[in-house]
Amino acid sequence: MTQMEIIRKVLQNHGRGVITDSELAVGLFPLLTQENLNDFLIMVSPAVLQVLRKDALAAPRTEEGWRELKLNGGDLKRRYRVGAEALRRHVESSEKR
Repeated sequence: MTQMEIIRKVLQNHGRGVITDSELAVGLFPLLTQENLNDFLIMVSPAVLQVLRKDALAAPRTEEGWRELKLNGGDLKRRYRVGAEALRRHVESSEKR
């Protein structure tokens, strides 16, 4: 499965109630990159984007904050950070327009 296929699956599971709003960021942020963010933004609903927007803006902004974030596995945390920061940059730049 490609990253985008996995993202679609996570979104489908969220739509069916298998994944809750509070689990959504952990399911999606590790899959997001600066490279696939535009494709993701096309496929995601405004309601889901609003949930993820809040999580991205609430994500740590300092190295210390990222070190203290509780996620299982260093690679998961690294990928979560990449996705959260990519979405946060998009949100913050959109708000400036």
